[in-house]
Amino acid sequence: LKDIEAKRAKFTISSVIPTIISTKGNERITVYTNLTNPTFVFCRFNTKVYNGRYNNGEIICKTPILAPGEVNLSISVDKRKWCDDFVLHVINEERSEERRVGKECRSR
Repeated sequence: LKDIEAKRAKFTISSVIPTIISTKGNERITVYTNLTNPTFVFCRFNTKVYNGRYNNGEIICKTPILAPGEVNLSISVDKRKWCDDFVLHVINEERSEERRVGKECRSR
């Protein structure tokens, strides 16, 4: 247990917008954490690691191309210690369009 704690970052993800992402990738997601003003930030989608950007309390990540299903998102400032995973749902692009426009209120 102590070894696991040594590999875990001291901050956590409180929320992510959006939590449903497209398989096509290149989608901007905003990650909220209790992290303050890091020099570097990295976004990990399962095992794929990409540079992120910290801006006014938000971490901005671009999504990679992913298979449909679930993906674990984690954040790091050094690529060694990662925060606990946050689960995102990956859907095919056709359904992704549906999520953007299909939840509007419609009068009957």
